[in-house]
Amino acid sequence: MKLTFYSVDKFNEKVIFNVDYENPTTSSFEFIDKSIKNTKILLNIIDNESVKFTRIGDINMDLLLILGKETNAYYKNNIGLEFEFTVYTKYISISNNKIEIEYDINVMDNKNTFKITIMFHKNS
Repeated sequence: MKLTFYSVDKFNEKVIFNVDYENPTTSSFEFIDKSIKNTKILLNIIDNESVKFTRIGDINMDLLLILGKETNAYYKNNIGLEFEFTVYTKYISISNNKIEIEYDINVMDNKNTFKITIMFHKNS
């Protein structure tokens, strides 16, 4: 099984990568983040309106994404940059082969919108 990770922000900056993935039938996913060296992504589906998105490694970031809610989040990298910010989740859709999330990040009154899509494909 292949997992495709696709992210785009309001400036149309995109991140896309594919990784092999064993079991897309659970509510927790862990895979290598090919966009950031020495980092992995953990995605935990809490329910149809809540997802925990975590990066661990050279970049540490923890987002609790709850549809229609603003939550606190944090970012820390391996050279010491660390800050807190807020996240407002605008859209979550979860199906058997696709997860879609849209959210706003607000860091010191600078807002950016992100859309993430994670898709599962059978190996060909």
